[in-house]
Amino acid sequence: MVFIGPCLAKRKEVRDNPDIDWTMTFEELACLFNGWEIPVLECEESALDPEIDQLSRNYCQSGGASEALLKKCESDTTSLIINGLDSKQLKTLSAMAKKGASEGQLVEVMSCEGGCLSGPCNHEFPKDAKRFYGRNMGGLK
Repeated sequence: MVFIGPCLAKRKEVRDNPDIDWTMTFEELACLFNGWEIPVLECEESALDPEIDQLSRNYCQSGGASEALLKKCESDTTSLIINGLDSKQLKTLSAMAKKGASEGQLVEVMSCEGGCLSGPCNHEFPKDAKRFYGRNMGGLK
């Protein structure tokens, strides 16, 4: 089992998960395709697995995990989305920690602005990747 994604943090998570054998970034995968001279854009497309819940396909965008959880649970829970960790967002998190409460009952924090889609090891520019995956994965916001 191999996890492939744009996030460096997954390396630690994979080391701690006995069910996953290896992790690699999109950037590393692109290098393999280039090295083996595999013309990815010329490869035949295959259908997405219908068994995978459409909501889980949006986990890679900021707010996607909260959206999936709240819809799956049919909950009216309020959520607070922290999109990126700039100084404003860090102040918000610090204030929440000091008072022991938040503006939402569920707080989702994506370190990379836009979510994993904009991760540091993505070989695409985030806007291009969002446009591509939005078209192919049911519409990322």
